[in-house]
Amino acid sequence: MVALVCAASALLVVYLSKSFVWPARLEMDFRNYVVQSGRAQPRDPRLVFLAVDQESISIEPVDLEHLYANIPRESSDFRALNLMAGGWPFNREVYALAIDKIVQAGAAAVMVDFIFPKLAAGDRALQGALERHRAKVTIVSNIVPPTDDQGISLTVPPASLLPTDEPESVLGFANFFTDSRDGKVRAANYRFDFRHFGGAGPARAAGDILSSLTARTAEKTGETGRIPEGLNPTPFRFAGPPGTFEPIPLYQIFVPLYWEKNFGGGEKLKGKIVIIGPYGNWSQDFQPTPWGAMPGPELHLNALSALLNGAFLREAPDWLAVAGIVAAALFVFLLSFLRLSPVLQFALAVGASGLALAASFYAYNDFNFYLPTAAPLMCLLSSSLGVFSFEFTAERLERARTRRTLERYMSANVVRAVMDDPGYARDVAGGMRKPVTILFSDIRGFTTLTESTDSKAMVTQLNEYLSEMVKCVFRHNGTLDKFIGDAVMAVWGNTPVTKGAAGDAADAVRCALDMLQALQRLNHRWLKEGRKEWKIGIGLNHGDVIVGEMGSVQKMELTVIGDAVNSASRFEGLTKEYQLELIIGESVAALVADNFILQEVDFNLPKGKTVPVQLFTVVGEAKSEGPEIGLEEYVEGLKRYRARNAPGALAILDQAAALRPKDPLVRRYLDLARQRLAEKENAKWENVTVMKDK
Repeated sequence: MVALVCAASALLVVYLSKSFVWPARLEMDFRNYVVQSGRAQPRDPRLVFLAVDQESISIEPVDLEHLYANIPRESSDFRALNLMAGGWPFNREVYALAIDKIVQAGAAAVMVDFIFPKLAAGDRALQGALERHRAKVTIVSNIVPPTDDQGISLTVPPASLLPTDEPESVLGFANFFTDSRDGKVRAANYRFDFRHFGGAGPARAAGDILSSLTARTAEKTGETGRIPEGLNPTPFRFAGPPGTFEPIPLYQIFVPLYWEKNFGGGEKLKGKIVIIGPYGNWSQDFQPTPWGAMPGPELHLNALSALLNGAFLREAPDWLAVAGIVAAALFVFLLSFLRLSPVLQFALAVGASGLALAASFYAYNDFNFYLPTAAPLMCLLSSSLGVFSFEFTAERLERARTRRTLERYMSANVVRAVMDDPGYARDVAGGMRKPVTILFSDIRGFTTLTESTDSKAMVTQLNEYLSEMVKCVFRHNGTLDKFIGDAVMAVWGNTPVTKGAAGDAADAVRCALDMLQALQRLNHRWLKEGRKEWKIGIGLNHGDVIVGEMGSVQKMELTVIGDAVNSASRFEGLTKEYQLELIIGESVAALVADNFILQEVDFNLPKGKTVPVQLFTVVGEAKSEGPEIGLEEYVEGLKRYRARNAPGALAILDQAAALRPKDPLVRRYLDLARQRLAEKENAKWENVTVMKDK
């Protein structure tokens, strides 16, 4: 009796304590379940999603000659397709032509969910379209959160891209702000005031209050009165999971066959609100929602649909959650006086839990109300079962689950060490920051290989390859983080078994070299068996990351996230640019310089980065003999090239080429030096390679 009441009281204290977040997170997880299982708002038929998807960005010039041969060459449709065939990112005239066609078809409004931060080809045409259709078209601005260096700011298109009069009339911010309790988007900010967020914000001619993309569109369709008042986020009811607003490839509006079949010659767009936005994994434009990752444009459509149909939700006051916990504790307390059998008491507690769940769904479905449920249920069930039995069972199950999970990703000795440190499992569950070395490897041209190889043979060959790569990771004390299709991600330093930063980095480099040798052995055997040989690229980086269990309610995994992880992936991608098998970042190079012979590759600015990174490749172990032949000449040639001495660089690099005839870096800088020499006074000396693609 006393134990049950104490357990209920303890849960109440934990829930009210600001230093514990897991009860609130549990409530959010249950809320996700309610959203997924409860009533969705009807899909508004007025909303249309024209997606810049993989099909739209993959149009080739040959398509214009065959698939679209019946389109008149002088038509705006053909011009749009021709511009799209020019590659991504599109010439901005594509959006102008799309806006013209959609508006001429009678659409009520058009939203363009792309931000245009800099001038680019086609700006004049897009500005003309915005001038012509300012009353119906909205493009996005972006609110940039404050950093250590600067306060909150707003990214808008260049002034020359916007209408000359009232340029803000075509702008709406695209931001959704996640729930601080679990990082999901459940609400929309239809208005934003910089002063509401701790400062005056950037100077703005028309004041500080901004309209969102959806609010601005509502204004242009005469629905201003439906926009929620105030500046606080407004929870809304989703129309369903990702895909509810079916994406239609943008290019289809320029193809007469699709235009007639899918759009009725434009008739089906009359009176509609159309959003043009990215769709697919290529875009990386996804937002975390109770339904999982949702494409950004579809999230805008959900927010707009809720606005148009008044499908908004209300939050419960804090006292209601406390009242639910107290009621659960009192219910268990009263059960103890009835002297019922434990089985019957537990059955009654389960029945009460069922009623609480039904009440939660009833409140959500019929009253647009989030009823706090998880914490009262936790109090009810934990009190019924008893504190000690619950703790004992949970600990045993968690330990068994952790061991099974770790044994899939680590060698046996690493798993034993982790299991012997119970604090690690607790720390990793909540997330912790650690310095690690990350390895990414990827098979070159794998998509082409899958298309030209029998599926069963491909699966067999891929499994053989991945098995050998995992052996290399385990052999060098690494942790297999995950398979990403044909790619392998491994980490050193994320577990209690670590040799320190330098030792872990050295193990990672040895693993990379071992993987390349293992692939050579596989290729030798595959060629004898009549199978195709494979090539891979490997990228290594070192830095601070967050280590933790991440995922969803249905599946969690031990992984690492952070900028250092993204950089390692970028370095793997750069192996194609430099025709190398292995690239390591400067942070790894600094740790392993005494153990390996390194060759400088370049100063490179990956896409999305602001600071160049120095790249290296590994020639061999420091104790080995032979790999360093010609490196001295290469280093001197690279030094002269960077000093803009093209003749001197050519002279010494020619010597390096004689000593290292198969070295792609020697060939690269020889070619660059020849180009600079041929350009003479017009030579474009660039000591940093800027990547335009990821």
